[in-house]
Amino acid sequence: MKEKEVAEKFKKWLEKQSWESKLEFHTEYELLYALEINEYNGKEDRYFQKRSFETDILISVPVHAKKAWFPAVVIEVKYKSLITHDPIIYGVKAEHHRAIHPYLRYGMLVVGVDSLPGRLIRHGKKFDFLIAIKNPIPERNKQSVIHKILRNEIKTAITMRDALKDNRSRHRKKFWYLHKSIEFNQK
Repeated sequence: MKEKEVAEKFKKWLEKQSWESKLEFHTEYELLYALEINEYNGKEDRYFQKRSFETDILISVPVHAKKAWFPAVVIEVKYKSLITHDPIIYGVKAEHHRAIHPYLRYGMLVVGVDSLPGRLIRHGKKFDFLIAIKNPIPERNKQSVIHKILRNEIKTAITMRDALKDNRSRHRKKFWYLHKSIEFNQK
């Protein structure tokens, strides 16, 4: 089995889950990470190129009033083998995507292993979540935990987007704290 097949199977499992809001699930989606301005023509006109990276799994949230959507969670998938460069490279990819989408949550799913490799924990600091499962369809005892993790990440993306969206408006949503925590689950 190839990583793209693994991502597709996991995506289909996600689609069968119950979610609090309407979501869309994509595999191999080209998500924008940069706008390169090549030249200016006066004050307003700019000539630019869009740059994008392919994501393994993208969870997006529809914005019904505008018939639009925004990216909430990206899941990069590795199947059976993970080398030290993987979390480093994917971490850089996450940084680039967040330059355009600052609310985006980013994670890595390693399939075909029993537990998270130490090198992933060590070099995966730019990820919001790391998950290890044996098969593309999670084991029963892990399904509710994975669902909870992703539900929380989606909620965080929505809240962060709301916090940043109209951040200069007097009528914006206001928050008095932000807390990031790390949670481990042992076998």
